[in-house]
Amino acid sequence: MSDTDPRIDVLSQANVEHVPGPADVTTVLVTLPPGSAGSPPHRHPGPVFGYLISGEMRFEVEGEPERIIRAGEAFWEPGGDLIHYQDANNLDDAETVFTVTAVLPPGADLLVPVSDEELAERAHLRAPRSN
Repeated sequence: MSDTDPRIDVLSQANVEHVPGPADVTTVLVTLPPGSAGSPPHRHPGPVFGYLISGEMRFEVEGEPERIIRAGEAFWEPGGDLIHYQDANNLDDAETVFTVTAVLPPGADLLVPVSDEELAERAHLRAPRSN
């Protein structure tokens, strides 16, 4: 490899069982102000792939423990019935910026809100929380 050859690093790889076809593929840039709680609990109708550009994000999807994603790290979720609980800015003094690419059924919304009633019904599926 020479100094002028492109460098390619795999950031994330996932075995996705259900990909809608035909599909709309949408990429968005999300900027969370310092201390932002992010989006309320929601679903994505199809798989979502993200990359954290700057900052830190508290990330939690149904059945998995909350984790911190830092700048330069990738994340994904399979979408569908899975609830995405949080994507909060973990920093009180800086923005958190990330991209998300979603593969969605044609015309579907990127985010589908989850009601308080459904959150209560599915509480047993949420991973235990430390606080």
